[in-house]
Amino acid sequence: NTCAVTLAIFSDLEHSTNLSAAFTGNSKMIRVALIDDHDLIRNGFAMILANDPEFSVVAEGRRGEDAISIARKDKPDVILLDISMPGGITGVEALSRLIQLDKPPKVIMVSQYENLGLIRRLIASGAWGYVGKSAGAAELKAAIRIVMQGRRYVSQALAQALALAGPEVGTDSPFSKVS
Repeated sequence: NTCAVTLAIFSDLEHSTNLSAAFTGNSKMIRVALIDDHDLIRNGFAMILANDPEFSVVAEGRRGEDAISIARKDKPDVILLDISMPGGITGVEALSRLIQLDKPPKVIMVSQYENLGLIRRLIASGAWGYVGKSAGAAELKAAIRIVMQGRRYVSQALAQALALAGPEVGTDSPFSKVS
């Protein structure tokens, strides 16, 4: 039920401010792979994560195919995966292949687009989260921490929009029938 998924995501976000404390003292670094066709985005993510001893960037790639080979070879805990990359397979197709691996990494989709229908489909298809490219460093780290706890992540604003959009994007809001 996509509405239940949306509400669970929104519920998880209420506790995101205390996540850093929950990971303090965790001796295991979170292994992250970065897949994006733009060097600037990958480098920015890498710099953000390099400044925190909790994270280790284990691999980077430019194409959807890279995500598959990196997942098999480097075994990251989390993959930040761009949705749209030129040539080869898209991030969406890479996601469908990644979740079929024996021990799939947790995949957080990354995009500049905030299409509610697409985000809902990505989460329903196995993505652990969605982060917009306009997100700040704190949100990126929080998203990784949340999915490592086994919970789904979308920003609070997107979670609210998904919840208000109803069970399917394009349908009436559940509040439109309230008098």
